[in-house]
Amino acid sequence: MEDEEKVIASVLSGDKDAFSEIVIKYQTTVYNLAFKMVRNEQDALDIAQETFLRIYSSLGSFKGGSRFSTWIYRITYNQAIDFIRRKSRAEAVSLADTAGTGEVLASIPDKSADPSTAVESKDLFKQVAEAIMALPDQQRTALILREYEGLSYKEIAQRTGVLEGTVKSRIARARRGLYDFLVKNGTIGENDRLNKRKEVDSR
Repeated sequence: MEDEEKVIASVLSGDKDAFSEIVIKYQTTVYNLAFKMVRNEQDALDIAQETFLRIYSSLGSFKGGSRFSTWIYRITYNQAIDFIRRKSRAEAVSLADTAGTGEVLASIPDKSADPSTAVESKDLFKQVAEAIMALPDQQRTALILREYEGLSYKEIAQRTGVLEGTVKSRIARARRGLYDFLVKNGTIGENDRLNKRKEVDSR
């Protein structure tokens, strides 16, 4: 982190070449997260490019309240969501239980499979995206690291600088908040919500 602070300070002082160190260190991480969200190499590259442009322009707003890597994750995720919305994509995006239970929080059908469901798929994706974006920052970040990156609770704790118990609590609250948001908007039924809430609470 000390080395990163020096690089950040150099960039903010006008040394544009120093920013290449940030790009080199995080380019794989940024691309991998983008690709997991859009499932398309070129789109992921476009998102990565937009992400680093946003990181460069927003670097002065990084105050060290979270780890630099977490801040970059958040920007990457937000850029991917914006990209998907602009492209009106409705690919098969799901938040699955990475523990191996096969539980799926929300699944969005690929519109290419059945053109007649394109509008419905687009609306469903929008609701899921809004549900995720409505979560508090800390909960959203923990959920992304767990569900999209597949990190263990311990790895998330190390990356975000909090206790493992705190990570579990944030993810549990994020899942509950996601379910409740989707129920409120009619995306999933009340009975489905109750069953899934029981599954979440039992973890």
